[in-house]
Amino acid sequence: AAKRRINALKQLQVKCAHIEAKFYEEVHDLERKYAALYQPLFDKRREFITGDVE
Repeated sequence: AAKRRINALKQLQVKCAHIEAKFYEEVHDLERKYAALYQPLFDKRREFITGDVE
């Protein structure tokens, strides 16, 4: 009976790990999306700092 419960807990842990992996995959996708949105602003800021534009 105890082995059965331990195996059930292990299966639950595997399911949790799969959900967590999906979470981090989606976080990574969001970071890439917003990095692309920020990049033009960072480029423009760099132009001001380096004196390329007034």
